[in-house]
Amino acid sequence: MQKVSLVILTWKAPKTLKHTLENLAPLLDLFDEKIIVCQESDPEEIALAEIYGFKPIALKTNVGIQYGMKQAFESCHNEQVLFMENDLVLKASREEAVRTLDAISNALAEGSAEFAKLRYLPESTKKSFKRFWRCRDGHPRRRLLGYLRYRTANLTASDVLHLDIAPGLKTEFLTDIGNGLYATTSEFSKWENRALLAKRSFFLGVLIPFAESHPTSRNVNGMPDLEHRINSRANRDWWIDSRFKHLIACPGLFGHRRLDRYSKDDKWQTVDPVDDGGPVERVDETQGRQA
Repeated sequence: MQKVSLVILTWKAPKTLKHTLENLAPLLDLFDEKIIVCQESDPEEIALAEIYGFKPIALKTNVGIQYGMKQAFESCHNEQVLFMENDLVLKASREEAVRTLDAISNALAEGSAEFAKLRYLPESTKKSFKRFWRCRDGHPRRRLLGYLRYRTANLTASDVLHLDIAPGLKTEFLTDIGNGLYATTSEFSKWENRALLAKRSFFLGVLIPFAESHPTSRNVNGMPDLEHRINSRANRDWWIDSRFKHLIACPGLFGHRRLDRYSKDDKWQTVDPVDDGGPVERVDETQGRQA
């Protein structure tokens, strides 16, 4: 594996961050640079970063997901960066994770991919995929709507990986390249923030400039969300037409488990509780933790 930086973005959720760091312990020796970006400089999170051998980057305010990710990548010195949100947990063995990360790292170094998605797929469903596609004998087939809305259907095509697919799958939009990895392009796969191994130069030199120059009205906690800047109806043509090469790990490496959430976080209203993986404590600055 090439030199890879590990960076985690967090915002006032020390219980979740501690659980994540404990869970990631089997992999921490793989990274020569480990950083945690702590929005609003939560002292508990800063202390946890130091305990687990991470360099804390303390931000005075909550800058949101897009600017938080930008700060995270800018803080790293290596060209390859494993970016994670603070509520991800390892779902694979160390051996499987090392094999997958090594294969991705080599692909990025060789130029055959700009980034790779590492989210654990079985934990989420893709209802939009089933509107356009069906899966027969492990192979995807378009429904009528998949032909009528051809371009939109293409953008969901890689979500077939959430289903039982045939070994060695090779289609125009998805190719099994071994080691649990599938090659595709941005024509067939939306951008995701949650868990990715990416080239620093691609993220900071391509994605962020586009997002900053193409604002949308939708925000999270008053700040821009990179996923919406890239995937919104107004902006998605750029993403689709660019056909950025990337990999998707199947079933993936990192699942989702949140234990606490700041009371001022908009996601109390927008996140399906099932997605958090279990009960979540509400954290209030004046009242402390509440069940």
